[in-house]
Amino acid sequence: MQVRQNDEANRLLFEGKVRVSHVFGVRFLSGLLMALVMLGGFILCLHLLQAVGLWQEDLKGWSEASFIISGILVWMLGDWLHNKLWERQVRILDLGDQACLQVGRDQDYYNWQALRKVRAYRFYARHGQVSTYNLVLVFEGRTYRFSSSDESLVALSELGQALQSYLKQR
Repeated sequence: MQVRQNDEANRLLFEGKVRVSHVFGVRFLSGLLMALVMLGGFILCLHLLQAVGLWQEDLKGWSEASFIISGILVWMLGDWLHNKLWERQVRILDLGDQACLQVGRDQDYYNWQALRKVRAYRFYARHGQVSTYNLVLVFEGRTYRFSSSDESLVALSELGQALQSYLKQR
């Protein structure tokens, strides 16, 4: 594809660090890997607690607290591993009749007419605010799933609204 080099024609639509995945099967396998790592970490924590002596029947209160603390530590390990596997720097540029998607070091160009579907999913926290925003962009031959739960959440949701309105107008 022909790429425009004029910076004035290039308009930045989105820039931020979000979790990115391309294929559902890869997401499933990484989830399975993370579950196995978390289970192994939990078993290791319980084994270490037993070796230290904090997991005994006569220390029932300490054992329950140690069990809960081990679970929290393993959950934090899983969250860190999830972000490490999937978090990438993303830039989306409007090049006029093309879109440039830069995910990490990879850079792909798509014609705007190749954009087939835009789906947005919002997940809410207990207090009613959006905690996670997922945006799925379906181009001909490639699907991108972007997910954010931090400072880039607002920018990602604005991009989703703009692209959905673009598809409705087209």
